[in-house]
Amino acid sequence: MDMRADRRNHLGLQINLLAEKESTKILQIHDRLSRHFQFQQIEDPETAELRKETTERPLVISHARCEEMKNSSRKLNNGGLRAWRP
Repeated sequence: MDMRADRRNHLGLQINLLAEKESTKILQIHDRLSRHFQFQQIEDPETAELRKETTERPLVISHARCEEMKNSSRKLNNGGLRAWRP
């Protein structure tokens, strides 16, 4: 059952990353069109941050660390020791 939940979570992560990339691309296209047609642009820090490319690497590293912690926790539980959970 754990493997099924892990696969479901991984699929959810992939879908969310794809949606994030698509949203970023839409904002970038909107920005280019606004400049091309010389529309007045109002800069706000939140939109500027959302326009930046999504990087998967930190998320992948974070996911790998979570998996390592999960696996070490399972080893502790199998050995009769109780694992700490935040």
